[in-house]
Amino acid sequence: MMNCIQQSVFIVVAWWVGALATYAWGPEGHMIVGRIAEQQLTPRTALEVQALLNTAPTSPLVTMANFNIVNWADEIRPTHPETAPWHFVDIPFDATHYAPERDCHAPEGCIITAIEKFRLQLADLHTNRATRTEALKYLIHFVGDIHVPLHCAERYGDKGGNMVWVREPNDVKATRLHAFWDETLVEKNIKNRRMDVMAYADSLNRAISATQAKAWCTGNPANWAWEAHLLAVKEVYAGIPVHGKAVTLDAAYITRSQRIVAEQLSKAGLRLAQVLNEVCDRPNP
Repeated sequence: MMNCIQQSVFIVVAWWVGALATYAWGPEGHMIVGRIAEQQLTPRTALEVQALLNTAPTSPLVTMANFNIVNWADEIRPTHPETAPWHFVDIPFDATHYAPERDCHAPEGCIITAIEKFRLQLADLHTNRATRTEALKYLIHFVGDIHVPLHCAERYGDKGGNMVWVREPNDVKATRLHAFWDETLVEKNIKNRRMDVMAYADSLNRAISATQAKAWCTGNPANWAWEAHLLAVKEVYAGIPVHGKAVTLDAAYITRSQRIVAEQLSKAGLRLAQVLNEVCDRPNP
């Protein structure tokens, strides 16, 4: 049994670990990715996704943009701590390339290996329905996560920007750099467009050109992670010192960051659809 001092230490440590939990995009961001993806599915894939997500025919239709679907992988983390490493890949700030042996440790792996694992599970028609549905929900979430720059970079032990504090102009309250990119910028984009989440997602989807779609639907999760890593190095951390008190971000940084976030959400939606179409839109065996 713990004494009072031990209990106090345990509570502080638990709070600290919880405060640094690496969640991505926030509910709105993941809903946007799911919404874009479902509009890019082929008819065959859409039917299979719908069949996996909707187990009760009489219940309201559950879509890939459903809050409980897109955030399921985050919701289960407290009871399934072994899944935590699947949400990110810690590529060092000064790395020249992604190195699996350095950045994606066995046996836990990382988001790159997790996406491949659950892609294979979803593709296996001999696997039971419950397992394939879980694999689908993991993919919906993780393909979103891998497009968050600070889920693919760590600068000198800062836990993906969780140890760095920033504030907006005229704002006395500071926030973690990680949270600013995960949630604040997404919320700003939605608010600036004066739309609800789904309408904003639809506007992003409509704005994707054929040229962009062709360029973005290439590569694999390792490529996507490296792309996000470079954004973190060149854009997210730009002008922000490694140590020191909270940095006040200028308007140019915020405007540029909002544009990057919008593009990353669009890429994530397209690439999620690409993964699902490749797995599900196949001839019957």
